[in-house]
Amino acid sequence: MVEEVGRRGGFIAAFDFISPNGQPGVDPGATWKWLPVGNALHRSIRFARSLAQRQSYDELVERMRDLERRFPGRVALQPLGNDAEGTPIFALRLGDASRPAFLIQASIHGAEWVNTAALLRLAEVLATPQDDPRPRWILAHFAVLLVPVMSPAEYTRGAPPGETGRDLECNFDYQWEALARTPPDEWRNTLPVERLKGPRPWSEREARILRDLLVNQPIIGYISLHMHGEKRGWRMVFPSANASHHTPLLEDLCALVNARLRGRFLQGATQQLMLHPEEWRDEPSSINWASVRRIPACALETTGSEEQTAITTEVVHEAALGFMEIVAADALARPQPWAVAGRREIERPAGRSNLIAFLFGEGNRLRVAYWKHRRVGVLRMPPLPHEAFLRDMKGHAITFSRTESGLHLPVGEPLLFDPGGAPAEKVVRAFQEASLLPAPRQVIWIPADRARLFGRMQHASRLRLKDPGALADWIVCTGKPDRDRMPSWYAEFAINIPATDTYTLWARVRSPSGQAGSFAIAAPGTRIPRDSALLLGNTDGGAAHWHWTSQGDGKDASPGSGRLRLRLTRGGTLLRVYAREGLGTAEANPRLDFLCLTNDPDYTPSDADVPQALRLDQAKRTSLGPPASPSLPAGRVPSDGYSRISP
Repeated sequence: MVEEVGRRGGFIAAFDFISPNGQPGVDPGATWKWLPVGNALHRSIRFARSLAQRQSYDELVERMRDLERRFPGRVALQPLGNDAEGTPIFALRLGDASRPAFLIQASIHGAEWVNTAALLRLAEVLATPQDDPRPRWILAHFAVLLVPVMSPAEYTRGAPPGETGRDLECNFDYQWEALARTPPDEWRNTLPVERLKGPRPWSEREARILRDLLVNQPIIGYISLHMHGEKRGWRMVFPSANASHHTPLLEDLCALVNARLRGRFLQGATQQLMLHPEEWRDEPSSINWASVRRIPACALETTGSEEQTAITTEVVHEAALGFMEIVAADALARPQPWAVAGRREIERPAGRSNLIAFLFGEGNRLRVAYWKHRRVGVLRMPPLPHEAFLRDMKGHAITFSRTESGLHLPVGEPLLFDPGGAPAEKVVRAFQEASLLPAPRQVIWIPADRARLFGRMQHASRLRLKDPGALADWIVCTGKPDRDRMPSWYAEFAINIPATDTYTLWARVRSPSGQAGSFAIAAPGTRIPRDSALLLGNTDGGAAHWHWTSQGDGKDASPGSGRLRLRLTRGGTLLRVYAREGLGTAEANPRLDFLCLTNDPDYTPSDADVPQALRLDQAKRTSLGPPASPSLPAGRVPSDGYSRISP
C-alpha cells in the first residue's frame, strides 16, 4: 500500500512483513515482497531480470543465438562439441579470442538450472555499453567464455546427478584413484562411488570438453556454478588446501563480494544474504584440477528456484565481476607466460598426474612451463638434439646437470624450459618418457626457545618453571585461551625453508591436565584459524606426557593420527603458534618445546631423532636457572589480533 501524504507530496509505504514460515526472504510465493524495500534502501536489483519458469534447452540455445544477433562483434556463439547423448554444447565468447580468458560454466549438474539463467543475463550485461566501468575494463584486457549448460542431457532431465548415476565433477583426474566413498550426508551417497566417478578419469565426454577448455584456451580464472538447498545457504567454495595456490586471493574476493551484497537481500529470520567461505574436499573436482594447474578457481553455491532467479542473478553477477576484477589485477601484476593462445598441456609427464607441463610458443621459440604439485624432485629426461636452457619465473638462469644419458631437471615451483630448437613432438615425448626421482628428505628442527613471544605466551625459564621431560625451553600461555576468539597471544618462529614443497608440521607437546588442550597455527598468507583446520594437539590418548603430534583430529583421536600440511616456499618464512584452549594457568595449560617440519609425508619424528646440539642440557631442564631474556612487549602485537602474516 502506498499513500501520498503532506503538502510536498511525500509518501508512506506499508508492507506486509509477516513471514508464514518464519524465514523472511525465502517464503514460498512471497520472496519478492522484500525487494521493494531493498531496492529503495540499497538498490538490491542492479543486473537481474526475473524468469517465470525453467526454459527448455532448445529455448536456451535460441536465447544464445539471439544474443549473438543482437550484439554482432561482441558476442560469438562457439560450439564446443556434443555431450554423451549427442546434444551440442555451446559457449558464448565475449572479447578478443587471442587474449587470456575467464571461464564460467553452469549446469554441470542438470538440476542446478537457475545459474544458467544468470549466466545468460551476465553475457547481456557484459555486451551492453553501460555506466558500470567494470565490464568495459575487463573486456579491454581479457576475454570471457561463458558455458550456460555444461551438460545438456542432464539439464533436459532436470535430475540430480545421483539419479543418473554419474557426477561429472568426480570424473576429473585429481585424486581420482583415491576417491573410495562419498560422505554420508551427500546427495550422492545412494550410489556406488565407482558409478559416480566413472570407469576411469575423463571417461565422460562433457568432462573432457571442460578439461580441453581449461588447458587449450589461455584461461586465467575459472568459476564453476552450483546450487543446493536453502539450509546450506550461499557459499563460495575454494579448492582444497592440498590443491589451492590462491587462497588469499579468494579470501579477498569473498570479502569484496559480501561487501557489495551487504543490505541487499534477506536470508533467514534476521540474517542478510552473504557468501560463506568453504573448502572443497580433497577429491576429484574441476576446481581442484584447475587449481593444480595454477588457474585461480572457485565454485559458487547458490540456492533457490524460479522465485529467486533475480536474487541468484545478482549474486552470480557480483561474484563473477568481483572474481574477474581481482584475478585480472593479479594476472596483470604477475603474468603467467604459458597463459597464451595455442598452448598445449603435455599429458602425464613422467607418467604422473601431479606433474604439470605446458608447451607454448614464446616469440619464435618453443617453451615448456612445468611444475610439480606437492613435493619436489628431479626429472630425469632423455637427451635432446639441441642445447637446452632453464630459467625461473623472474628470468634467472637455473643450473641443471647434463649427462650422456640425458638431462636432470629440478622439479617443484614453475620453471621455464627452453628445448633449444628441438621439435615439439620430440619435446613432448621426452617429457612423457622421463622419470621422476624423489627429492631428498628434508627435516627441520625448531626448538621453542627460538620463538619470539607476544602477549601472555612465555618461556618456562622466565616463569621459573621446570619439566624434566622437556627437550628445550618450552613455551606456555599464562592466561585463559578462548578458541572462539583467540587473543593476540602467540609464539612467532622465523624459519629458513630450504626448498619449496609441501611440509608436514609436527610439534612436541604436553598437556599436564590430561585434557585435550591445543595450539593453533597461522601460516604465511593466512589468518588465524577459527576451526580445526590448523590445530596442534586436541587429541586424547596420553596427552599428559610429552609426545609428538600433528593435526588435531578431535578428542577421540590418538596423538599423531592426523597430518598438518603446509605449502611453504623457499627462503625465510614465519609461523605463528597461538594459544587456543587450556585451563587458564601456566601450570595446567598445554606446553610446546619443539617443532619439526618435514617434506616426507610418511615420516614421524621421535625424541631420538632430535639433534643433540639443539637439546637443552639435562641440568638446565631440572634446575630453575636464570630467567631468559625478556619477551617482546605485548604492545607490539597487531591491534586486531587477526592480521594476516605477510608471505
